[in-house]
Amino acid sequence: MKGILCVSHGFYAEAFKESLKMIAGNVTNLHALCLEPTDGPEQFKDKLVTIQPTLDAYDKVWVFADLF
Repeated sequence: MKGILCVSHGFYAEAFKESLKMIAGNVTNLHALCLEPTDGPEQFKDKLVTIQPTLDAYDKVWVFADLF
């Protein structure tokens, strides 16, 4: 199974996940990672390390970001 990780500045990724939930129901392989205004690089890295075991369970993970 493929995982999906949405990464964003602010709460865009979480809002996208909640909007999709209203349309398609709970998408269990979709995860949001938000860089909050008070976060620095270390806090963001800690969030990524925290979610990594969940993402490791997937064969592949597609990452979508608000900046390219």
